[in-house]
Amino acid sequence: MAPKLMTMSSGDARLFAAMWGLQGFGAGSCWGCGAPAPPPGEKPFSKCGACVDKKYSVPASFCSPGCLKHHWPEHRKWHKEKEREIAAQKIATQISKTSRSVGEDDVCDAKSSAKYARELEAKDEYERLEAVADRELSGGDYKAAVKLAKKAIKLEPDRPSAHVALANAYLASNDYLRASHSAAAAMERYPPDTQCWAGSARFAWATRRQAPTPCGSGDIFCDCDACAALPEKPEWMASPQALVAMAERVVAADSAEDANAWVMHGHAHEGLDWATAARSYTSAARLFGVNGDKEFQTLSQANAQRCRKACRSC
Repeated sequence: MAPKLMTMSSGDARLFAAMWGLQGFGAGSCWGCGAPAPPPGEKPFSKCGACVDKKYSVPASFCSPGCLKHHWPEHRKWHKEKEREIAAQKIATQISKTSRSVGEDDVCDAKSSAKYARELEAKDEYERLEAVADRELSGGDYKAAVKLAKKAIKLEPDRPSAHVALANAYLASNDYLRASHSAAAAMERYPPDTQCWAGSARFAWATRRQAPTPCGSGDIFCDCDACAALPEKPEWMASPQALVAMAERVVAADSAEDANAWVMHGHAHEGLDWATAARSYTSAARLFGVNGDKEFQTLSQANAQRCRKACRSC
């Protein structure tokens, strides 16, 4: 059974955003679905009750009880990894104290002993590399996070989660093309039409959109000579029609209850079906409102209005 959520103070919310801003798919996002954190002054996301009970210094937050319930199996695994890390740190501290008592400070300092302890405690080398990559990412060492994620991928290239870790590391480095490529690689390894598959598709699309185009057009579908030299896009990003088909699948996979899925759906329909685009952005605005995200709710409402005007002018 998923634990209850607990209210987070504004101070704790700011601390959570600062330390865990890259968890999920965006800065300050919900641990589960990646929904952006509410802006300052709005009601913050809630703490995971289990994290609070375990007295974690920075408990995970979720945008809604439903989101926690849906992602609880995955978050429970995260709890187990967290407990292993805490145990490893305790071992590391003891090793460090013992080393100092016999004058071996140069042989075994706290940092190296912590690393050694994590290696002893890890049950799965792939997951250990992922965990260390996440720590390096949270600490701002993006190059180290990239290197560790690549090591995990080399060990087991068909497992998707390290590809997601690599995508997050590239995103933090503002390397949008590589982030998109890595997210697409994760998508290919998740079972089709599942939520993880859909989330990776959204990530791949959003980061490809962020990547600058050599010609300056900003058009993801541009096929000029300069843009043709960029890394190849997935087939579903090769044309507006293909993107529409993918957006339909993403919305269906997310049970039509993910605001970001509707943003992708609306954007895909722009220029092809303005009325559908307007309805999609309206759905996104509604869901952002449910999640308490006023900023993105307002932005989606503006996009919906823009599409309605374009529809009337057609």
